[in-house]
This record gives sequence, structure tokens and C-alpha cells, in this order.
Amino acid sequence: MKKKVLLFITLFTMVFMTGCGTKKEELKPIDVLEKTIQNLADIKSLEVVSSINAKLNQDGTKVDMNIPLTIAASEAKDEMGLKISLGENPFIGTLEAYLVANTKDKKLDLYFPSSIYDMMFGIESKEPKWLYTNVDLEEDSEMTIKDEDLEKIKNIDYKKVIGDNFVYVDSNEGINHYQLIFNGDLINRLAVEIGEETENYDEEKEIKLDVYIDAKNYNITKISSDLKELVLENSTDEEDLEVFNSFEEFTFTMEFKNVNNTNVTVPEDVKNNAIHDIDYLNDIKPSVES
Repeated sequence: MKKKVLLFITLFTMVFMTGCGTKKEELKPIDVLEKTIQNLADIKSLEVVSSINAKLNQDGTKVDMNIPLTIAASEAKDEMGLKISLGENPFIGTLEAYLVANTKDKKLDLYFPSSIYDMMFGIESKEPKWLYTNVDLEEDSEMTIKDEDLEKIKNIDYKKVIGDNFVYVDSNEGINHYQLIFNGDLINRLAVEIGEETENYDEEKEIKLDVYIDAKNYNITKISSDLKELVLENSTDEEDLEVFNSFEEFTFTMEFKNVNNTNVTVPEDVKNNAIHDIDYLNDIKPSVES
């Protein structure tokens, strides 16, 4: 009987000391970020819904402004598709554009509305048209990243660079809220890591990027930032400061949706009706020159 009691006490002590044997070890914020970055390699498609929101109060007049932008991306074999959708906004109106990149042949096809050129040249066309252009990524050095630069990026020790600048804030319904704090220390560490010369950054200035991560799957669900503070800290012109001081809100948000459940293809009517952008520029040349 005494032996059974002793065994029971020993077992109870072991279970108590190990947290019942089922307690999950709590990861540090930087370790969570590492697992999240690793998960990015498994993403083949997604939809990013972003927006810039501003509330302006100037001379007693309040103005709410929202600029919505959705980017859908998908990858299949040697091809990557991208669809850009700009929602209703007070600047250039709604528009859609498609980009298809062949990673094997290093070719890029871009389909976009003629309204972009019309806006650039200050003209109005009776009927908008779909335009397309082709880019050889191997010939166009401006659109390619050098191999040595890619190697630098790939070999960056993100945990070393970011360190304690990635902090836990709170949690809500399985979504953990973190902040990535950009400041002089982080920028200097990054410069050293990639072998670049460092500059004297103001250590007092910092930008906080709010990052929301699914606690179960380690997937990013949302990123947001307060652009007002960023602009105010980097504005030196008095007129700019006066304008941005009148903003009650100026924020940027990106939400990640339909992960690995998005397919981007250029619609057949767009392909069939699109004309080369050079031909369109020749067509509007008289209007531009007049």
C-alpha cells in the first residue's frame, strides 16, 4: 500500500512539473515570425486586399477617403499570373490590369486599359481599349534583379536583424497581434548584414508595422500601419506639415485572403481585343501633339 502511495505521489509530481505532459512550449515572437516566413514558401496563390484610409478635417470640413486595391496572384508550373484591381477612388477611377510572367522563358505580358495613357497625356478617348505590351526580362536589365543581390537577400539572417524589434501585443479569437518596429538600430543591423555602408539614422524615429498572425497555422492574416506618423516624421516642408496635421486618420491596411485558393487568368475577351500599346500611342499622337 505504501509503495502504491509513493508511486502515485511520484507520478503526480512528474505530471505537475511537466505541465501534465501536454503543455505546448510558448514561442518567442521572433520564432513565430520565422515559422510564418517559412510558411510563405508553401503559398502558391493568394488574394491581397489593401486600402489607404484617410479622414481629413480642414477648416471645419470633414472628408473621408478610401483607396481600395486588390492584388490576386497565382503560380502554376512556369507561369505566374497577377491581377490588379483598383477600386473606386477620387483620382483615376476604377481599373484592372493583368500581368503574366513566364519564369522559364523570362517573358512578361502586361494587359492594361488605355485610360492609363490617356491620363498620362491629358487626353480623353471616346472608348476605352485594352492594351498589351511584352517585356523580355533578360534584355530589360531594369526589371531584373542581379544574382548577387538575390543571393544577399536569400542569405539574410532575419532573426539576427530583427531580433527584439518584433514584439507581441495581444491576441483575439486565435489571431495574435505583433508589431514590427523599424528604427535606426534595425536598419543599421540590416546594412551590416548585407555588407552595405551604414548611415546615421535618427534613433528616436520609428515606424510600427502591425502584423496579425493565425496562432494555429502561422499564416499572416493582416498587416497595417499608421501612415500619418510616418509622413509627419519625414516631412520638412511647412506646407506639407500643415496639410498632414489636418488628417485625423491616414492608415494603410493589407488583408491576406483565399490562400492557395486563387486562380488568375487573363480573360479571353481581353486577349482577343487588346491592341499593342505602340499602336495605340501612334493613334493618339495627333491628339497629344495638338
